[in-house]
Amino acid sequence: MNFLPTLLIASIVDVVISFERRISIGDSVDPKDYPSVVLVNLKNKWKPQKPAVCTGSLISRSVVLTAGHCTGEYEDFVFHSIDFMKRAKNEMRFIATGEIFTVLDSEEYFLERRYSFMEHVGLGYADIALFTLKDQLSICNRTAGQDFSIIKLPIVDVRSGNWTFIEDKIADCRLLGYGAHKEGSPDGQLRTINLTPRDHGNVLYAPLLTDGIQARACCGDSGGPMICHVGNRGLHIIGLTSFSFSPILERYNVVRRIR
Repeated sequence: MNFLPTLLIASIVDVVISFERRISIGDSVDPKDYPSVVLVNLKNKWKPQKPAVCTGSLISRSVVLTAGHCTGEYEDFVFHSIDFMKRAKNEMRFIATGEIFTVLDSEEYFLERRYSFMEHVGLGYADIALFTLKDQLSICNRTAGQDFSIIKLPIVDVRSGNWTFIEDKIADCRLLGYGAHKEGSPDGQLRTINLTPRDHGNVLYAPLLTDGIQARACCGDSGGPMICHVGNRGLHIIGLTSFSFSPILERYNVVRRIR
């Protein structure tokens, strides 16, 4: 399939049937195979003893891309740090500045996620946040153990002053996340699931997998990248985990298009 050139937002968290939240997202993978994917640590402004986690992607030496709704409906959470993991153990931690370049209108997100997706084509909010790290990471002159890299955006030339989005076919899409699993809360293990997105106006979506077949995303997977092969250019990020639409008879992973 051929998609418009744009950054996508994938939505995969089941928000309708609460007892299904603890279903692991696919198969465990070695974080070193995805060195641009990070575990994002958030602190609660009012209840420091109750932190939270999301998943994010390193898009430059000091900027992380994740889901905007990770800050909470009332922006109760702040981005504290990121972890590059090594098989469920912290490999390296980098502290965030607390500054956010952009974040969605939280009230808009928490309102629109309750809409009937199939009946409302054209919902257009952007569930993204960009936050900065205190120190720039050394990408070219890494020392031993510093296994991290910058994820590829779907842009022809990121060094250009005028970004042009890649227009090409996408294939072999997968979603990555550090979220909760079937046994309980997030455990620092990176998991992945394959998806085949479908076109629906200005969004893409994919059916949720059934309980007996694999998984769907859970708390903590928010902001995790959807990566796909773009033409013959290799893997690029085209989406982020956001939320899901669950009608009575079918459930869908929704992928939202934004510029």
